[in-house]
Amino acid sequence: MRFTPLFSLMIVGVVLIEFAGRAVSDDIEVHKTSNERERKVGAAWTTHGGESLIARYAPVNIVPVGSPATLQNLAQGLKYQCVTAPNYWGWKNPQHGDLGQLTDGKIVETWRTKAGEIYSLPSSMGWSSTAPIVVFDLGSVQSIGGIGLHTVLSLWGPWWPATVTVLVSDDNKNFYQAGSIKKITPNQLDPVIPDAAVQASIDRVLTERGHQPSTHWLRLNGLSGRGRYVALVMSPVADTGTIVIDEVEIYPGSAEALRTPRPAQVFTEGPAGWKSYRLFQAIDERVTRDIGALRESVGASSVSQEQKAALEQKLHKLDARRTELPVPSSKGFRAILPLNDLHREVFAVQAELWRGQGLPPIAVWHSHRWDPLLPILQPDRQSARLRIVLEKNAVRSDVLNLSNTESRPRTVRLRGLSSQQFDVFDVPLVDTHALEPVASALVPLSIIEDAWQVEIPAGMTRQIWIRCRSRDLQSGRSESMIKLTSPDDPAWFTEVPMTLEVVNVRLPDAFSLHLGGWDYPSAGTYQVTQQNLGPYIAMLRQYGVNTTWSSNALPTGQYDAEGNLVAPPSRAAMDGWLARFPDAKLYCSTAFGDVAMDDPHRDKKRAAWAADWSAYLQSKQISPDRVAILIRDEPISEEELKIILDVGRAIKRGEPRFKIFNDLHWSDPTAAPPVIDSVMREACDIQCFGAEHYLRSGEANARFMERHQRPDLQWWCYTGGSSHRLADPYVAFLLRSWFCFDRGLTGAHFWAFCDGHGGFSWNEYLNDGPTRSPLYLQLDGVLASKSMEAMREGAQDYELLMMLRQQAQRSGDAAEIQRILTDEVANVLQAHRVDQWNWNVSKDRSVADAVRIRVLRQLEQK
Repeated sequence: MRFTPLFSLMIVGVVLIEFAGRAVSDDIEVHKTSNERERKVGAAWTTHGGESLIARYAPVNIVPVGSPATLQNLAQGLKYQCVTAPNYWGWKNPQHGDLGQLTDGKIVETWRTKAGEIYSLPSSMGWSSTAPIVVFDLGSVQSIGGIGLHTVLSLWGPWWPATVTVLVSDDNKNFYQAGSIKKITPNQLDPVIPDAAVQASIDRVLTERGHQPSTHWLRLNGLSGRGRYVALVMSPVADTGTIVIDEVEIYPGSAEALRTPRPAQVFTEGPAGWKSYRLFQAIDERVTRDIGALRESVGASSVSQEQKAALEQKLHKLDARRTELPVPSSKGFRAILPLNDLHREVFAVQAELWRGQGLPPIAVWHSHRWDPLLPILQPDRQSARLRIVLEKNAVRSDVLNLSNTESRPRTVRLRGLSSQQFDVFDVPLVDTHALEPVASALVPLSIIEDAWQVEIPAGMTRQIWIRCRSRDLQSGRSESMIKLTSPDDPAWFTEVPMTLEVVNVRLPDAFSLHLGGWDYPSAGTYQVTQQNLGPYIAMLRQYGVNTTWSSNALPTGQYDAEGNLVAPPSRAAMDGWLARFPDAKLYCSTAFGDVAMDDPHRDKKRAAWAADWSAYLQSKQISPDRVAILIRDEPISEEELKIILDVGRAIKRGEPRFKIFNDLHWSDPTAAPPVIDSVMREACDIQCFGAEHYLRSGEANARFMERHQRPDLQWWCYTGGSSHRLADPYVAFLLRSWFCFDRGLTGAHFWAFCDGHGGFSWNEYLNDGPTRSPLYLQLDGVLASKSMEAMREGAQDYELLMMLRQQAQRSGDAAEIQRILTDEVANVLQAHRVDQWNWNVSKDRSVADAVRIRVLRQLEQK
């Protein structure tokens, strides 16, 4: 699957640049730059709390149009080597050892040249879903005053960096910060880009609205640093996740910078020190944001002016200590709040604020289980009461929040719940790559002295996730008390009432909805390792995943000159897959990487391949109709549709029961080339819509379904990367199943269970972006999350809705049932929109629960 970015990214890769010159092919339209060209110098971005500087160590200027000055280009003629290679799919550099001519003094002035679009040329470099660090070797220590990047507004959105940080070093080992820009906007480019043109590119209608793709300079000045090595650390714009650069320039600074003392922080871990820089910067920004949010909370509070002044003074002193912190090591680091001792002191100020407002030592309160939990908050003063209503053979949950108002950590123990029926988890606040902490990871609590025990830092809230399993429970309603005590204070004691109701409606043992997420259950795939493979598969099976994916389980064999299969393919990957998922509802795999599209015997080979694998799978008691094959991922062209049609026909000749899986990637599929009709008729058994596309073009997708409807054709939907850690579990996971029911879809998929977006889940600061897996993956294990819980609850809801539909078909008086299935389901889905996708968007997350309970009441009457 290709990743479709919807939300914020902060990502890092590495490029190393050395000294030498480079030429450009004569068939590329270029304009030579001058080593003494006019430069434009402008006002500094110096604000700390606004949209400008990530760090406060040096003012950095965006160079505006219309203020000429002459600056030397120190970067011209540098040879370079990529440590992390450019990976944009459209970048087609034929010179395998040459990674572009970013410093040859020549620029491509137009989007399209005789040799192709700018992004495809060997004179450019492009990165997708990662961000480069480019390290220039100037040959000797020099003062650094500014940089220039020649970049692109593309047909698909901005391809300039969203942020740029400059690090400098004398020895290519110890790096120091020279300046950093937090946000780059279109009016800071040269020439300036109208906002309408940028939005038109993001909306994919640039040329339709009278605008054209274009190239632009981004020039930053006012840097303060010195070094032989200059590292540019960049992150892409969220709308595209892509950076394309055609030329880089470096401008000298003042002689004074050669004598200025180095900053206290030195970054040494990773190429160009990027790991230690990224970790230090992220921690600094996290603490900064929490101090700022706490200041606002203090200002809006009801405490006296004297108390406010005292709290403000403490926060001021803590803020002043941020830049004195040592640079941390990434080894063993987990982004669980609080992050360090200074961060603990910040939260201790919040505890003091809570005490000043008259809160008890441990404030016990309730919120909706899908609502986000923030690090800086005001605990609810209403008495907590828990309620779980569920059907038989189901899993449902509720939450309890514990806020520690004391100046020291507190231990709390919970009793009154049977471990035979309940699972209890701690839900810590874990920061993300986008610096938006989420309370999502479900960490099982330890049982000590017959009680579940949780540690709560001073001034923080720990959420307790209480999950009920009703498989062996009798129907009926019961009332009980959860008893809370603290070994730190034997006098403290409180009780929380809980209602548990098991409705006399039983779910089936397996989901009818095809539930999956490109799990690729083999070691070495994304963040699946040999150590976490077993727990990973066990977790997926526990949550009802019944549709599994592989990218290597169906290899081709050996063929003779006539295209006859003379040696079967290896069965090792398939055997391992079947052993891990012996009872999958559907096995989905890619295929045909080894059969060339211009092979004259390709159809014969494909048919033989299908027949051979069919026979083998049947020998393993796997019916061919439990196998689906993806031929082309997210096709967007007529050429790709023709490939799907040709390959699909050949597969069907070899084994007509194999299913062909397609994820046609048109937002409006009715606008696809006419050959799509043949594809849907002859080479499609499952069409999996992009959920974002369907939500944006619902009527067009509904018409497409109606036009191609047939009894044996399945309709699914998926998200290609947007169901990540910042997505609302309620909207992106639970409501997906409601959406499937409402639109007649029978499969829900999520990219991707195995994809940590470049790293493991507990330290996203060093990853390429927010984790795309709903799991918390680590080298030797895996934990679940609220997103997994929401996915399972949604699949359970789907079964209840299907049961109610069947009841309506049997009932003589189905008016009330139809009202629930139409009006009330539609009301639930009011939140299932792209603009509601992020977790930090306020919404009523109780609607689905209320309708589900009405569905249960109706089913109980049968």
